[in-house]
Amino acid sequence: MTLGIPPTADVANARWGLSATNRARAPAHVDGYLWFGRPWLCMQADTFVMSRALAMARTTPY
Repeated sequence: MTLGIPPTADVANARWGLSATNRARAPAHVDGYLWFGRPWLCMQADTFVMSRALAMARTTPY
């Protein structure tokens, strides 16, 4: 999954692929997941490249 867990407050959902231990811990330690950064940019800082962004978009269900 290219972009990881989508932004959500449903922190213990088995859909996110967390281990049973981490799913049990998540509600006590995590308020939510969010996307941080710009993974569609090389090293999150280079110039925007449409082909890179489109390639990434093709590999994610989000």
